[in-house]
Amino acid sequence: MKPLLSSLLANHEMAIMAILPSALNEWVERALTEHGIPELLAMAGIGSAPAAARETPDAAREKARTRAEARRSAMDSGDMLISGDHGIAVLTLEGVMSPYYAGAADPRGIAATVRQLGADPGIRTIILDIDSPGGHATHIRELGQTIRAVSEAGTRTVAHVGPGAMAASAAYWTAASADEIYGATSSMPGSIGVFSALYEFSGLLGKLGVTLQLFRDGSLKGMGLFGKSLTADESAHIQAGVDKVSAEFKSFVRARRPGISDATMQGQVFDGDAAIDARLLDGHVDDLYDLLAIEIDR
Repeated sequence: MKPLLSSLLANHEMAIMAILPSALNEWVERALTEHGIPELLAMAGIGSAPAAARETPDAAREKARTRAEARRSAMDSGDMLISGDHGIAVLTLEGVMSPYYAGAADPRGIAATVRQLGADPGIRTIILDIDSPGGHATHIRELGQTIRAVSEAGTRTVAHVGPGAMAASAAYWTAASADEIYGATSSMPGSIGVFSALYEFSGLLGKLGVTLQLFRDGSLKGMGLFGKSLTADESAHIQAGVDKVSAEFKSFVRARRPGISDATMQGQVFDGDAAIDARLLDGHVDDLYDLLAIEIDR
């Protein structure tokens, strides 16, 4: 071990242990998305960040709880606009879609709001204003089924992807559930496909002199545990799950977007005219209020 690394580990042992929870795979995924490297080092007690830029842990947790509650109900003023005079509701779907992360767009709350709006006789159109890179597949199938059920019961559903916004992966599954999809010329729909990722830390732990001893009663129990390498059976099991969800996702999109090609569903996003040529969008409408005007006049 190099002297510098040895000294660093000795000085910051408690900080390092604090950022190695059992769910490290999800933690790393979120941390890399939400924080810069200097901030992560400061969080771990390595280095420093400007005091004014830091938020106390209690304040951060309270903010996350408040936002999570708002997302579950999807009824706060930042998430929905209702034009009672014209029978149109705009429901904002923004950020990572997941039932697991505080502050994420929870598909369960979105589905509940869609059902509520669909049951309101004063609402004739629901616009889903989407800006999301996707997220977890959990509950996305059910959200899509809810949107379709509301549409088939007589409430029109339209998805919109604004300038520079994304409707990717799970968010595109949601958009494809609507009757029609419109996007700005700079929008980025697509990323049709599924992946599952696990970080491999056994080599790092070995260098630190840490060895995992796992006792289990099944060949797949403990799969993905921090510090454990995947066996061939475990890798095959995860891949089978990815294949199953991917097949369902792509089958749904094919049914909703006839003529879409396999080449379009390889995990990439499209923008501009390419998104229309790929049959991901029904047309370009750059501004949400332009779409509102179209729906009012419909």
